Amino acid sequence: MIKNKSVAFVLFVVLCIVLWNILELIYASFITKSGYQFDAAKCIGTPAILSILVGYLLFLRKKDED
Repeated sequence: MIKNKSVAFVLFVVLCIVLWNILELIYASFITKSGYQFDAAKCIGTPAILSILVGYLLFLRKKDED
C-alpha cells in the first residue's frame, strides 16, 4: 500500500487515463468496428477531469474524525 497520498493520487489519475483509453480502443475496435481515433480532449481531458474529482474524494480530502 502506498503511504504517500499524493503519489497514490497521481498514480490513480494516470491509471484511470490509461484504462479509459484501453477500454475505448476495445469498444471501438471490437464492438462498434468503427476504428479508434485519438482526440486529446476526449481521450485525455475527460478521464483526467473525472479521475481528479474521484481521486480527490478518495485520497486527498481530509476526513473528519467525529
